[in-house]
Amino acid sequence: LLTGSTGLVGGQVLARLAKHEIPVAVLVRSNRRQTAMERIEALMLRLEERFGRLLVRPVVLDGDICQVELGLSEFDRRWIAAHCGSVIHSAANLLFRPASEHPDNEPYRTNLDGTANLLNVMNAAGITEWHYVSTAYIAGLRDGTIFENESDVGQQFGNDYERSKTLAENLIRQSAAIESL
Repeated sequence: LLTGSTGLVGGQVLARLAKHEIPVAVLVRSNRRQTAMERIEALMLRLEERFGRLLVRPVVLDGDICQVELGLSEFDRRWIAAHCGSVIHSAANLLFRPASEHPDNEPYRTNLDGTANLLNVMNAAGITEWHYVSTAYIAGLRDGTIFENESDVGQQFGNDYERSKTLAENLIRQSAAIESL
């Protein structure tokens, strides 16, 4: 299961999976202009043009990480449990403005609450293998050599994006349900 497939990083991940014919399901939300399926179809057409060949389509699950149970039906959640062995979580909100200026408390709503929602659904589905796309921004305002296992050492943050990604990474790292991260 891939989140964030319509974004910059997630789109590259989807491209590589499609190019190598690795089956994938994508969690995508509809927007005002396009359904989830239309968004993915447009992306797949661009990838086919880029690669010069037809590509197998991913299974499209119309949902939203910001919703409880990802906004998915019971049927879709059972489908995930039956067909997905791992999750690649690349969905994120890259807003650098203060969360207090955003009516939905972004980026916390997506980066932290969305990760918690995804974690809950993956736990219920028995999916214990996670690939989490983080960011070097979790280092905050530190200088010098910073190691990957130092996600939260009391550093100061320059903005809420950095803090939200650190909190989300901590949530995943502390989950007893994840066997492989």
